[in-house]
Amino acid sequence: MPIAASKDENEMEHSNVDKEFPLLSDKDSSELGSQAYAPNHSNTKDKSVTPNKRQYIPPIIIDNPTNATQLIKSFNELTMKSDEGRMISKDRFKVFPPDADAHRAIQKSIKANNIKSHTFELEEERQLKVVIRNLSADFPPQDIIDTLKGFQFKPTQCHPLRHRKTNTNMPLILVTLPKTADSKEIFQLTSIGHFRVKVEPLKRK
Repeated sequence: MPIAASKDENEMEHSNVDKEFPLLSDKDSSELGSQAYAPNHSNTKDKSVTPNKRQYIPPIIIDNPTNATQLIKSFNELTMKSDEGRMISKDRFKVFPPDADAHRAIQKSIKANNIKSHTFELEEERQLKVVIRNLSADFPPQDIIDTLKGFQFKPTQCHPLRHRKTNTNMPLILVTLPKTADSKEIFQLTSIGHFRVKVEPLKRK
């Protein structure tokens, strides 16, 4: 998030502009006469051209870092890029990878070293997560995968959701697919293995 300039910085900026480029009086303007030229529009930037949108890279939050200074240094050595970070509380360290490759490399290192952290998926790696209702709690996940593949879907994960209190399977099946236009057709599915089903997007609490 960009840091707003302080009051002193704003005053300093305006004072520098005034000193280097003072406003011309009417007399000064008239003395310029033929020395004033119209701007060369051929060299000006076309404002109608929309700049390329920069890809958003989600930050990585690390809980209870043992040595944040050494940690960010190791990330820079790993990615060979300018990774930055800052403490957002006494026990939480926020890392800002500069691009998707650095994000993946840092995540891989964090997982390998069993560091507790959380982040969001990269935009290019986001997946569609849906819940299939009305199947029995013991319906074999592999049968669901085979059925979905028969409909030309490409599920990457499939498993029943478990009840938090009883730790038992619920009649709700979580399915993960690539986030594509074709995958969204799964919401039109009405039956699996002689069961009438309803497919809904996963609702995060």
